[in-house]
Amino acid sequence: MPEPLDEVIKYLAAEALKKADNGFLAERIRRFVRQYYAEYRETPVVVYALYHAYVRVTGEVVKESYFRNIVAKAWKCEIDENGAQWAHLDKQFKLRIRKRKV
Repeated sequence: MPEPLDEVIKYLAAEALKKADNGFLAERIRRFVRQYYAEYRETPVVVYALYHAYVRVTGEVVKESYFRNIVAKAWKCEIDENGAQWAHLDKQFKLRIRKRKV
């Protein structure tokens, strides 16, 4: 027997709210880095250490290259003579606002 239309709409509305609250992966990464800087006020930071801290704290599996690109697009980064990428968390770029598709 088919479900009533109002129940289907309520269910889909609840699912959309769950997705909207969770946010995009890139935004969750940026939020984590901002919270790290707000708590510790340490800059510059090795991006490799930030990546492993993010994976350990959130439990989300993310490609390291994706994480590095998100950080590089949001903060001023430099690579030292040893090949380590450092992010200056006090120098954040202005990000363009993305419209939600939910």
